[in-house]
Amino acid sequence: MKSLSNVLFVNFVSKALYSYLVKYPTPMNINYLWNFGFMSAIFLVIQIISGLFLTFFFTAHVDLAFFSVEHIMRDINYGWLIRYVHANGASFFFFLVYVHILKGIYYGSYYFPRTLVWFTGCIIYILMMGTAFLGYVLPWGQMSYWAATVITNFVTVIPVVGKDIVYWIRGGYSINNATLSRFFSLHYLLPFVIAVLSVYHIYQLHKSGSSNELGVRSHYLNKISFYPYFLVKDFFGLFVVLFFFFIFVFFFPEAFNHSDNYIKANPLVTPAHIVPEWYFLPLYGILRSILNKTYGIIIMFVALLVLFLLPFIDKSLIKNKTFKPFNRTLFWFFAYNFLFLGYLGSQSPVYPYIELGLICSHFHLLYFFLLIPLSVIFETSFFFSFSFKPKKIKLKKGQYPTYSNLQYFCMAYLSLLFMVMCIQYLKFVTNLVHFPTPEIPWHGSFLIYLYLKWPFLMFNLNFFYWFFIGNPFGYISLLPIAYLMYRYDSACLHLRTREDNYYPWLMVYYAYVLSTFCLGVFYISHHILGIPAQLVPTDWFIRLYHWGPEWKD
Repeated sequence: MKSLSNVLFVNFVSKALYSYLVKYPTPMNINYLWNFGFMSAIFLVIQIISGLFLTFFFTAHVDLAFFSVEHIMRDINYGWLIRYVHANGASFFFFLVYVHILKGIYYGSYYFPRTLVWFTGCIIYILMMGTAFLGYVLPWGQMSYWAATVITNFVTVIPVVGKDIVYWIRGGYSINNATLSRFFSLHYLLPFVIAVLSVYHIYQLHKSGSSNELGVRSHYLNKISFYPYFLVKDFFGLFVVLFFFFIFVFFFPEAFNHSDNYIKANPLVTPAHIVPEWYFLPLYGILRSILNKTYGIIIMFVALLVLFLLPFIDKSLIKNKTFKPFNRTLFWFFAYNFLFLGYLGSQSPVYPYIELGLICSHFHLLYFFLLIPLSVIFETSFFFSFSFKPKKIKLKKGQYPTYSNLQYFCMAYLSLLFMVMCIQYLKFVTNLVHFPTPEIPWHGSFLIYLYLKWPFLMFNLNFFYWFFIGNPFGYISLLPIAYLMYRYDSACLHLRTREDNYYPWLMVYYAYVLSTFCLGVFYISHHILGIPAQLVPTDWFIRLYHWGPEWKD
């Protein structure tokens, strides 16, 4: 019976490998960017094997961890090679994963039917960051100790129980031996969790079919077997990457390490500039640019978790950004902005790096919450106006497709408002732009008249100005606008009919656009004509949330 079970297991594994690595039907038109997923899997295996050998000699104790690493480097046969492979392999692993994620964003790999593949990939990316942080603590150098201190302090922003959770994670009131032991255990465990999720990630990918360069459904394309064509192509890309990898391992092994981490951890001496590894620098740049600790941590996590929202934010009918010039331009701005955030995070926290980081942080989130929905509306409207009518729209007698100019007007208005917002933030962070803002006392009866005359306008004026302009969470408030615009856009593309599920959204859309337009007129006139923007009493709002600028009476 045991031999029969072994035969069945071997038969199952051989069939799985045959179907996934040999006869798997692959679209013919994929390029070398599709190699990065395969190369990431190989580097995951390299990290697990090299880390397993390192655990044979590492001692997770605050008095011995630093010297056990030196023991591995100096006394163990080829211990230096194993450690350098593991340390530099983490950097190459993250580089491959970042390219893999950018490829997925550019070619729309998050669209149906690969949404679950995208979600599992995002979870793997977050677990990778957690595993890398835990591993960065283990050498117990100065950067390791203080990075652990800074990162564990993130939990203190949780109301009421934040400090208790920090003490529970650390095993004490500060980083100590219990913290190091726990981090070592988790660092050993999480790579196997990532490996299991990677197998599931590949399973879901093969179940739904690989994406392709054209962005069309896979069953419409000619396909060939994965072996030998794409397997050879993947190995060629792998050997090229391994060539550069071993150049760093043998000739520049310390290129990605910080010199302060070769000093044993000392709780009494703080490094002059605490910086994480390079793959954390973009998020660190966002965190450091926002002076308020709570806001900075929340926005940093929003910038990370926004990847999960991409399938719901981007509702474009065209997946590939090659055929969407406006969206493609925004994508490259986003990619370069992300790299620039990494550069800013590596610099000292002084002028102008903090101010530039704040502007880049806003653009990073505006790309997801505002620019992508606007580009979808803009390009979808032009796509249907000047290209062709989709097959799903069947014209009946008395019906015709309509495309409202209000969409273009609203996009131009929001773009103008975005420019004004950029000027406002430049004014806040650099004091380079100054607008005259004379104080004019407004009579209370006039405010009551405004509330009675335009209640929806005054609500927007109170909420939209103080929430959108006065604090760093403002761009999140644009998401309802983008959703309303998307719903109205769907109504237009499905022929204007008096259906109940579209008509209420249409009315809300008109009301919101008109009210925000009036708000924009007031706001722009505030800067151009000197009319004060604080038309309504907002002291209660500031006291309640402590958001928004402090205006002098």
